[in-house]
Amino acid sequence: MPGNRGVVLTSYSQKLRSPRRNQKRPFQENRALVFFLFFIVFFFAYQINNYSIISNFSSSPNPNDEDEERTTTFFASNTIFGKIFNRRNRLCRRFHGLLPGAAPVDHNGDDDGGMCAYYTKSDLVDRCLEILARHNPGNRACKYAVEYLQSEEANSLSEEDFGTFVRIVRSGIENPDSSLGCYATAPNDYTKFRGFFDRVIRDYHGDTTGSKKHVTDWNTSGDGDYYNGRDRFDLRKLGMGDDVSMRVRVARNLAGFNLPGGMTKEDRVKFERTLLHAFDSLSAEYGGNVYSLTPDFDGSANPNLISEGFYGDLVDAHVMFKDMSVDPYLQSAGISNDWPYGRGCWQSGDKTRIVWFGEEDQLRIMSLQKGSNILDVFSALEETLTAMEQIDGIAFAVDETYGYITSCPSNLGTAMRASVHVRVPALTFDGTDAKVKEICTPLGLSVRGVGGEHTPIGSDGTVDVSPSARLFVKENEIIESLYAGVESLLLAENKLAGQTVPKT
Repeated sequence: MPGNRGVVLTSYSQKLRSPRRNQKRPFQENRALVFFLFFIVFFFAYQINNYSIISNFSSSPNPNDEDEERTTTFFASNTIFGKIFNRRNRLCRRFHGLLPGAAPVDHNGDDDGGMCAYYTKSDLVDRCLEILARHNPGNRACKYAVEYLQSEEANSLSEEDFGTFVRIVRSGIENPDSSLGCYATAPNDYTKFRGFFDRVIRDYHGDTTGSKKHVTDWNTSGDGDYYNGRDRFDLRKLGMGDDVSMRVRVARNLAGFNLPGGMTKEDRVKFERTLLHAFDSLSAEYGGNVYSLTPDFDGSANPNLISEGFYGDLVDAHVMFKDMSVDPYLQSAGISNDWPYGRGCWQSGDKTRIVWFGEEDQLRIMSLQKGSNILDVFSALEETLTAMEQIDGIAFAVDETYGYITSCPSNLGTAMRASVHVRVPALTFDGTDAKVKEICTPLGLSVRGVGGEHTPIGSDGTVDVSPSARLFVKENEIIESLYAGVESLLLAENKLAGQTVPKT
């Protein structure tokens, strides 16, 4: 029997060596032709989409529709073509140099170029008009892009500058429900594309004169003494206690770097390493630690790297920001690229001062305290900012018209958000903040849950109240507005509850 098995094996090996087995198959002989035909199909598909034929077949009124979804619907009977169209941007990157009229896009990180990476000017205008007509007439990026692209300034843009402009408005194109929809990629974008940004900014911030300029002023006394009249901001006069939660933060960007939407992974790592000596200086003054999410520094170890578990603890404690890579608006803007490289924070020893790095803006600098006087938390923040500005290599980007530069035009100017937690159980008796907003909105105040935007109010009726204005308003006016807003809110609360609160 062993001999028989050997005969069988020998016979099988002979079959393997059969000439017929070594013959080339038709696909192998025509591989080049197959790939050439595939490229022709792909190129034809791109041209169809480039002239917006696909969108003409879409009848869905859903404002969150995207080109990929409309394409899938149109080609529902042919899944092969549907998949080709849905993946067209990834393929476009490989053949970008062969495609006519494409805006050059600096692809960095894990950004795949998006669905507007290869728009021509006419394509971009057509897409903006479609969004305004069918999805969201309040999309400012689209509204003012249409006007801008027909201007003399836009006609003089180089191919590279037009590619930058596409990146600026990309978030609004890919997310039609945006109210702003544009993010600067570098500090000088507000100068280079002034004809576009100025319209967006003055519309959003309510400047009907078209001529306002931002002025920075922290002084609350009028005589140069920051603390003169400090008692005017004591919340105990309104019946509040000594442990009121107060927080104020500002966004800042350094003049020597691109904004987060224009950074590569290497830029983000370089920026973090540039900050280390600044954090050393802050730690020498206030104590503290650096907590970094960057896996490595160009292959070398990151001494400040923290574990995933500890990162989660910091997020829960509101010391660190959440994973930005899941935000579709920041994804489209390129701001969340390369996550988690270049992301982290510094926290002071007493945990009342925090500096985020690598979020929507390069820096978010904040002061948080529990106390009774609003001025205390503001003065601590100004002290931190002054300390940072005195560090070699730290120069904040500023525009002579718009104040401190930020990625999103909504935060320009003071780039400040100041908030106080106020307990109003009578006004929130129904479990919502509807009555609170009725009072606060006319006063120029925003209302959030105690955990931030899109979070519920506290179980005891606590809400987070902050002034809405950022641009064309002084820092001292924000302080005044916050105190006056809390006072008005508590007057309404105590009136509803049948109590009284002293009028200051």
